[in-house]
Amino acid sequence: MDSGMNENRQHATLDSLIDNQLSESTRICYNSKLNQVVEWVKGQSRYELLKDDGSLDLNNFQYSDFMDFAVWKYKHSKCRVDTISGYRSAMRYYFEREGPSPSILQLSMDKLFPGAAQKDRFGKQLAKLLSHPDPTCGRSEYGTHSIRKGAATFACSGSTGGPSIVSVCLRCGWSLGNVLERYMHYEGAGDQFLGRVMAGLPINDASFAILPPHFKMPFDSDVSSAINKVFPSLSRALEMLIPKSHPIFYSRVFTDVDMVPMLKARLVTHDSVLPATGIPPHVGLHKELTRATTEMRSIPNEVIRGVDALLETKGVAAGNLTQRLLKETLVEVVAPMVQALASSAEVSPAPAAPPCIVNYPIFEWNPWQQRLLDNFITPSVDVATAWQLWWCGNAGMRMPPFRLIKAGHIPRSQVKPFSEWRFAMDFLYRVYTAETGIRIPENPTPAHATDTYAIILVKIKLLLQKTPKGRIRRGDQIKIATFASILRKVPQLGLRM
Repeated sequence: MDSGMNENRQHATLDSLIDNQLSESTRICYNSKLNQVVEWVKGQSRYELLKDDGSLDLNNFQYSDFMDFAVWKYKHSKCRVDTISGYRSAMRYYFEREGPSPSILQLSMDKLFPGAAQKDRFGKQLAKLLSHPDPTCGRSEYGTHSIRKGAATFACSGSTGGPSIVSVCLRCGWSLGNVLERYMHYEGAGDQFLGRVMAGLPINDASFAILPPHFKMPFDSDVSSAINKVFPSLSRALEMLIPKSHPIFYSRVFTDVDMVPMLKARLVTHDSVLPATGIPPHVGLHKELTRATTEMRSIPNEVIRGVDALLETKGVAAGNLTQRLLKETLVEVVAPMVQALASSAEVSPAPAAPPCIVNYPIFEWNPWQQRLLDNFITPSVDVATAWQLWWCGNAGMRMPPFRLIKAGHIPRSQVKPFSEWRFAMDFLYRVYTAETGIRIPENPTPAHATDTYAIILVKIKLLLQKTPKGRIRRGDQIKIATFASILRKVPQLGLRM
């Protein structure tokens, strides 16, 4: 019998382990309920929610679809409300068995701290973080539980108007006892209020109701275009904390000098399309007082402007020559003369706006002048970013397009790494011209460079998909040096492409 159990363990799979958690009758019941959901989908002619084998496609079947099914089931059958929970349990079982993840992740969802004992791993990481001595307190003051202890103390006793103890206990996951757990339940308002307190917002100030920076028009075309190009980041903080040679400074958010100002102009922190939650009543009074104070401070300027306009109007009515009257008279007399001259003379076309010029540092040595990029380090970036830098450069760091850089322009130690760049870029350029039959313009825009790389990526995707050992590689994150190394190991690839 023991040998049979060991053999079963050897052939166990994740699906079998999940199935073994349920009894045979429960599994049959779940499959029956899932079949009813599938039949409902077919009855609604929503075949995009099904896979090719007829089962539910959890990447397309959303929570709203399940709610539509639950409402339909309740209206068209004699089942009670509590029976619907059985369908919810069946869907949860199906999700656990299938384990879907959004396609945007390109990776399976996993735990924040890998391994079976997440608590131990978190404790080790925290100990490593606290390895440096702290003069304010000893290392023994810290621990995995001190985070919740300190947070609970701050929430309950940090002010005279803090959140309720019930909200704190529920957020921390502490037991309240049988009686309190029966009558004191979770509510969103209290939990949202607690979240704002724990964020460190001043509870006795109008800024307690502040919102995180967000775009007042989230569906703006410029915002959507920028989000598709880069993932937003705190660029100013990164510039202060990270060395200039870091690869992140070669991403689109830093190389495109117009993107960050354009996005900042659309950021707001007040109520627009995002409502604030967890706001106690007295914070609303603080907001009204702040608004009233701002308006009162603007009253003197409004009064002065009104008095000036009144005096101007009264002066004109009395026949006095005022500045505004003189200006209006000159406009009325001169405007017809200007129009007559413009119609009789040939109007020359307006000069075109000068192109945006980026000034690069120039150094002189020997009798020649060349662009020498002082302290140049070949960045370790992915292939897509390398393609952008090759054609467009980095205007934020005043660096020209990398294709214009010669071996004599950079330090000798960077000549060999940069030659790998040139080798890889020449290959990508041959792929593009072979696929499209056209050449890339002399000075392409960043958007054009992105479009050209999208065409190239289709052709080289199989090359970037797996390692020689069969491990799945994240093709969108492969470094340019690794890509050049792969090309050199497979020299005949260029002929096949």
